[in-house]
Amino acid sequence: MSDLDLNKITLEELTNNPSKDLLAFQDKLHKAIEIRRETERVEIYESVQALISNSGFTLTELFPVPSEKNIKIATAKIKYRNPNNKDEGWAGKGRKPSWLVALLDAGKKLEDFAV
Repeated sequence: MSDLDLNKITLEELTNNPSKDLLAFQDKLHKAIEIRRETERVEIYESVQALISNSGFTLTELFPVPSEKNIKIATAKIKYRNPNNKDEGWAGKGRKPSWLVALLDAGKKLEDFAV
């Protein structure tokens, strides 16, 4: 670790610098953060791998990959159906579909389309 204590740099010290220097510093800081995050990620990954190896487990035993069979996709139950096209429905959540808006504008009532 270096002797530079970033927490001791004050806002006043920074704002006394020209903006082009601050922007150059910002670019270097972003790059340093990227490099440091990647280094830490690799270190943590290697530590976890060593811990898993020493435990006698495998990565997939501890963190199973969900299969397509086990993944459930949440779908809202259709509450309203387009009488002109039975393939179109609306669950009553979010924006009303255009077919429903058109029918409501034509004087129909929402209850007319309840399933």
